[in-house]
Amino acid sequence: MPHNPMTGFRYFLQGFAWLNRPKIRPYVIIPLIINVLVYCLVIWAGIHYFSQLTHWVEGMLPSWLAWLSWLMWLIFILSGLLVMVYTFTLVANLIGAPFNGFLAEQVILQAGGQLPAPSSWHHVVKEVPRSLLREGRKILYYLPRAILLLILFIVPIVHVVAGVLWFLFNGWMMAVEYVDYPMDVEGIDFPTLQKTLRRYRGMGLGFGLGVMLFALIPIVNFFVMPAAVCGASLMWLREFEHSDSKR
Repeated sequence: MPHNPMTGFRYFLQGFAWLNRPKIRPYVIIPLIINVLVYCLVIWAGIHYFSQLTHWVEGMLPSWLAWLSWLMWLIFILSGLLVMVYTFTLVANLIGAPFNGFLAEQVILQAGGQLPAPSSWHHVVKEVPRSLLREGRKILYYLPRAILLLILFIVPIVHVVAGVLWFLFNGWMMAVEYVDYPMDVEGIDFPTLQKTLRRYRGMGLGFGLGVMLFALIPIVNFFVMPAAVCGASLMWLREFEHSDSKR
């Protein structure tokens, strides 16, 4: 059912079940380590520099306005959650792209799919430049649409629905991000990816919104990236591969 969001959401959940499979586990470790390192680095940098900023602001404020520092920390924490959802996944995938492609390949093979020539670790290293270019293509797809939606936030009346549109768009981008890995493994170009996802719009949106929601859960978000790669690979193999995406 191409327009059923729950189907896409279930595929995302299935991705978690695949993480501990003996033949998949080795390919999860490197993306997981990358995820944890980037996450910890972003948190450390955010706390470090924001702490310096609050100390500077506190030195400028009279004592009776000291409570503002607590308000600033509250705003920082809330803003940090939004940043994690919308930018952390993008950065983690940019760094882990070559390994995510390898993980997608292994899921396809273990799920019964066929690939012309399975990769080796040496091949993964050689594919780094091309994988980064592919990630750059997704960023170019994302930025103009994101800027247009952000402009809607300052348009009277329209700004009321801008938040909902922003949430749905970023859910859609999570589908674009992760379904791209198995399709790239099979040599399918980015325009065809867009066409296929439009055909399975509801399923893709359900998958992407699941990724966004789980990315908000502490600890669990460490596993979201490899789980999403696994889930997207299963969804591609069982739903998309035999559609008209290869024509």
